[in-house]
Amino acid sequence: VISMSLGADFGPADDADAEAAENAVDSGVVVVAAAGNAGSIPYIVSSPGSGDKAISVAAMDSHIFLPNGVHIALSSGGGADGIDADPAVPLPGGSVPAVILTSAGSLALGCSASDYPSGGAAGALVIVSRGTCSFVTKATLAKAAGAVAIGVVNNTTGFFNPAIPGVTIPFIELRQTDSATFAGAPQPDNATVAFADIPNAAFRAVADFSSGGPRKPDGHLKPDISAPGVSVFSTAVGTGNQGLFESGTSMATPHVAGSAALVVQAHPGWSAADVADAVVNTADATKVAGYSARRLGNGLVQPVGATQTSVIAHAEDGTPSLSFGVAELTRDFSGQASIVVENRGDAPASFALSVMQGAGAAHTATLSSSSITIGGHASRTVAVHLAVPVGTVGDSSAFRQVQGRALFSPTQGNNGVALGVPYYLVPRARSLVRAQLLESGQGRTVNVSNRSTAISGTADFYAWGLRGASRTLATGLRAVGVQSFNDPANGQILVFAVNTFGRVSNQVDSVYDVLVDLNGDGVADYDIEAADLGLLTGGSTRGQMVVAVFNLATGAGTLEFLATAPTDGSTVLMPLVAADAGITSANPRFSYVAQSLDLFSGAVDAITTPARFNAFDGSVSTGAYVVLPPGSSAGVPLVINQQEFRKTPALGQMVVSL
Repeated sequence: VISMSLGADFGPADDADAEAAENAVDSGVVVVAAAGNAGSIPYIVSSPGSGDKAISVAAMDSHIFLPNGVHIALSSGGGADGIDADPAVPLPGGSVPAVILTSAGSLALGCSASDYPSGGAAGALVIVSRGTCSFVTKATLAKAAGAVAIGVVNNTTGFFNPAIPGVTIPFIELRQTDSATFAGAPQPDNATVAFADIPNAAFRAVADFSSGGPRKPDGHLKPDISAPGVSVFSTAVGTGNQGLFESGTSMATPHVAGSAALVVQAHPGWSAADVADAVVNTADATKVAGYSARRLGNGLVQPVGATQTSVIAHAEDGTPSLSFGVAELTRDFSGQASIVVENRGDAPASFALSVMQGAGAAHTATLSSSSITIGGHASRTVAVHLAVPVGTVGDSSAFRQVQGRALFSPTQGNNGVALGVPYYLVPRARSLVRAQLLESGQGRTVNVSNRSTAISGTADFYAWGLRGASRTLATGLRAVGVQSFNDPANGQILVFAVNTFGRVSNQVDSVYDVLVDLNGDGVADYDIEAADLGLLTGGSTRGQMVVAVFNLATGAGTLEFLATAPTDGSTVLMPLVAADAGITSANPRFSYVAQSLDLFSGAVDAITTPARFNAFDGSVSTGAYVVLPPGSSAGVPLVINQQEFRKTPALGQMVVSL
């Protein structure tokens, strides 16, 4: 058994690490890999666990009480529950002074010695807010002031699992909701700090950091299974015989790897694929709170059941789940897949079959049998039919899913062990909007119509400026257009529409740049970039694509607005304030080129022949927006300014429908 805690976010099936994992399984080795710690963002689950035959492991919280929970009681009344980030450092005994650093009625950051009272904080518990400087800096300054402990109140929800190497005083994590309690406490005050059993609201829930599936780009269900991964006590490297509490799917993975090793021991003649099926099939979704296949696979690992089952189940492709993929729907979805059930034992086994639907789009899953019996060393096939009404899926503005589990409840044999096989579909309902140019004596009109009978559509009008040719790249630039309109609060607004040749699972794994030349010298003056908000601000992927404007002469940057970037889509809308890119009524014309970058593969595309646009008096009319209910149509006048067209020509009108 190989247990791996490595890889890359947004892992596809054909990533090199995933292929290596496949080869290992084919050679008789069970591969168990961490799903990643990038959060609930769709498609961010990592490789090599993204391989078909690898077991991808999510993390859940197995603690009834907060690990290393402490209670701070203020002498003036009130207090707060928190977590001791390093329980190896003894807590202060008895009552100690509580020095609460404030600024203008709110908690101070504690990032400077000037935040502290002139008399310091000798023997005190210091309370500060999270932010600006590192946790180590906050603790170091507190100790320098004489503090015997520090409490840091979060500036967002939940706790924060700080990295505090070298900190030698107790470090207490506190929640954002406790800020008012401390900021309003009188000074001077005293406090006691003691370990306490504090109920854990996240008990049995998926860890918020655990990477979400499904797999890109095909929507295959990953992760496969979950295990405890929050505040797991393990060995501390380099300490000799000491331990530490760590969180991550890297802590969950060994639980599953150990279970796989037990199955290998119980069934030494089984193939690596058989062992993986047994481990995943016997997971229990009822042992986790708020079950979601996309986050938790088939549920919580069950080592006893995995070793005792003699029956395994898998899809016809050998994977332990039925993945119907990503389906663009213009009508009701109907699909069928098969579960192969194999009895590796000598005695027959019988099961009652049922379906447990999960949260998501309305659907019906039907099994071909309500019960089956599998003889010793025999197999049976069960068909699963999935039906999804297109009208109840929802539009493509948000990620949608259909999920559930086919359950095999034992009625005879198999040591009483139940099996489950998840099914999963990513439905993307879309309208059928088309545009047609009509000319008459009254002028030009673009007729837009929605042929869908169930899904509403939209038509958003841009001046088409750039045409690309990199058809083989998912992020290959197909077309780029721009529109402008006046906003009372922000002035003139520009929106660039970037359309790619391929469907992109999650656009935050890509970067799009529109390079603007204001003075016609052929050198870009501003870079208008759409990228993940976390990556742009120096952090990790957050799952929100934002637009930023960079002045290429000064290096200064400005965050603008969130981009419109639907999952499994091919168009990104990039809004910005025109003046932030140096575009004003006094200097309204500019030229632009575009480029794209796939962050996972490194693939780059660029359109280098520039387009031109007037942000205040366009050569073609832009900015019209039409909502098209099913079966409806509308006419939008097309106005062409012939004089401006000679200066800033357009390829045509670009109609965007999301």
